[in-house]
Amino acid sequence: MDSEMRAKLVEQANYHRERMKRLSESEMGAFVKRLIDENDIAWGVFQDGAAPDGFGFHLIKGRRTLEAAVASGKAKNLRVSAVPCIKKELAVAAEKTWGDGSVKGTE
Repeated sequence: MDSEMRAKLVEQANYHRERMKRLSESEMGAFVKRLIDENDIAWGVFQDGAAPDGFGFHLIKGRRTLEAAVASGKAKNLRVSAVPCIKKELAVAAEKTWGDGSVKGTE
């Protein structure tokens, strides 16, 4: 992922984080689920002191979609969202609950 895309995802995650500050815990869960459901690709964004820019990224949803888009060169029309996460483990949990790693039929 190039630095421009990383910066856009961080900006979007910060925007969503501000919106989430006004929500109850259950509303936050619904908001995050909606961010994932309504987009082709969803990235979890979290602080990472080891990264040059201080942020880490975990792909929550859209692995196959992203791979196909990169291979075909047609990634421009994809809807991409950034989910703010306190730590990487929460991004992994979101993937398992609502993303590519979710167990369908148990929601």
